[in-house]
Amino acid sequence: MNRSEFDQLVRSVEKRFDGKPAALRRKTLFWALVGLGLLWLPDIMGLLVGLGLAVGSLFAPAGEGWVAGSAGAVLAVFCGGRIVRTLRAKSTPPPGIPLGPENAPGLFALLEELGRTTSARPFEGVRLTWAYNAAVVSQPRFGWPGWSRSWLVIGLPLLDSLSDGEFRAVLAHELAHHSARHGRLGSWLYRTRRSWELVFARWNEHGVRKRDHRLTFFRWFWPRFNGHAFVLSRTCEFEADAFAAGIAGAEVLGSALHRIALGSRRMEARIWPAIWEEARTHSSPPARIFERIADHLAEADISPEAAFDRVEVLRQATGNHDTHPCLRERLRALGFDSDVEMPGQTVATGITESAAQAVFAAGLRAHREAVETEWRSHIAEIWGAQHRGAAYREGTLDGGENAGVESRSAAVVEALWDRAAAMLALGDRSAAESALAAVLKARPDHPRANLVFGERLLQRRDESGIARVEDAMRADPGLRAAGFSALGNYYHSTGQTGRLKELEARLDREERGPENGCADLTTVASTDTFAPVRLDSDEQTALTALCAGLEGIDRVTLVEKALPGHTGERLFVVVIEGARGRWGRVNRDAVDAATRRLLTAIRLPGRVFVCAAHGAFAGVAAKVSTTAGAWIWSPGMAAADAASAPHPN
Repeated sequence: MNRSEFDQLVRSVEKRFDGKPAALRRKTLFWALVGLGLLWLPDIMGLLVGLGLAVGSLFAPAGEGWVAGSAGAVLAVFCGGRIVRTLRAKSTPPPGIPLGPENAPGLFALLEELGRTTSARPFEGVRLTWAYNAAVVSQPRFGWPGWSRSWLVIGLPLLDSLSDGEFRAVLAHELAHHSARHGRLGSWLYRTRRSWELVFARWNEHGVRKRDHRLTFFRWFWPRFNGHAFVLSRTCEFEADAFAAGIAGAEVLGSALHRIALGSRRMEARIWPAIWEEARTHSSPPARIFERIADHLAEADISPEAAFDRVEVLRQATGNHDTHPCLRERLRALGFDSDVEMPGQTVATGITESAAQAVFAAGLRAHREAVETEWRSHIAEIWGAQHRGAAYREGTLDGGENAGVESRSAAVVEALWDRAAAMLALGDRSAAESALAAVLKARPDHPRANLVFGERLLQRRDESGIARVEDAMRADPGLRAAGFSALGNYYHSTGQTGRLKELEARLDREERGPENGCADLTTVASTDTFAPVRLDSDEQTALTALCAGLEGIDRVTLVEKALPGHTGERLFVVVIEGARGRWGRVNRDAVDAATRRLLTAIRLPGRVFVCAAHGAFAGVAAKVSTTAGAWIWSPGMAAADAASAPHPN
């Protein structure tokens, strides 16, 4: 189901169940039970049939029935083993610093108070992270959706940006999703949808054969269940807001929602980029990062950008990429005037004491240091790779203007572009824009320069950037994904819902068109042709550093899938081979962890497909291993050897 079809499904569900929340819950429950039944039914039926045959053979005359009994025993063992493996699947706690009454008494006193008020079921645990967010993370308790375990995850920067009362309102909202008063069925369905998302994400990570019954099931079941659960989840968000407003007050909740939207924008657009720019001059992250973040968030309300930010967050429109309604709709549902021209009563102002200071008190410094230590451990490899890349790029710059700027020769234009790209990577914005202007002066139709310059114009809300991005996509089809992303972000952030839907419909048409061969860009099979990778030294160094941080891995192999007819498109295939234990068994947990790590952290100039050498993609792994010139990393290989391993350019 493509985007347009899903949008149409969501609209039809909204129209059919408008004002009928109980009916929507019943219909969503029906699809949830259908999904669970069909997923479990084959194994359960196989187990029962196998046991029936095995037991029946015991009562057959001597010498008869042994064939059926043997077949039944094999079937029962096979299906029973699948059920046991599913039930033994572990739900991993989300990352973060564990919190408890002993190290966060103020927080747990607040949770206990709100828990009594909301009648919410208890969490498995509470985690403190570096993300600007507060959320409930649910994972299946026994492998498949249904009975889940939930953790409350709270970001330290979020606590630094909210007042004590605003944080209380946010907690009340999250607890509402687990409240008996809020509705146990709605809460269960809300968590079940999140659990299904995790299951399907794992299937995508590990790969599913084209003929696997799970893939057929996914394609049939997920749109039907998700279409109803999506609308229900959005309804639950409004209900949780109303529930929290009744506990903390609508004014306080509205202020919290507005402040979170502002803080999220500032973190993404200014605070984190400024921190990462320091990788240019520091080989490791500077000290006291999260104290600096707290100071930035405290000063944001009086910054020159504050008024612009307040208008921008209210211009964003609700889309079907997220179950959360936009800020404007949530404020209106609470009874506030939130038009773009009149931000309303919820415009955030400075706070005298942050929620972090209130709930952690004297323990705040220790928690800040613990979060920073974990953050440093998480980003150490990426930070180091960016620092080495910056040093390399600075070494390639001559520090002066290139001669012959007026020349249109390919060599001069590419030299100018290399300089612009280096400036962009180094975070020197003014120098990068000057370099981009030089590229476009020499060659006005340069695709990559037009794309980057167009993105920067759109970030400044200059619509002339649209034409530049469109020109870039027409000139180089390989830039389509980046171009659609830039235009989509602009239309979403400016509330242009109509143009956003047109863009999504256009993307659906292009992906569905047979001339595009979209499957070639998203799937990998043993029948594909693979070629050696072509990476520059920066990319090789960064990939080596990333692989060096993987545990329990014997080898990582990188090749490139041949894509005839896809000019400018690249699909990298990464195969992970886990280390084998004493009995020759692969450490699958290590492979799963490495797969997740590479999927989120790897940076290559194209699409990336990561798979394990065992299981569904064993055939792909076997063929990749025979590809001449494949990039290979193994724990015993020195960094210099890995960077210089065969990878013809």
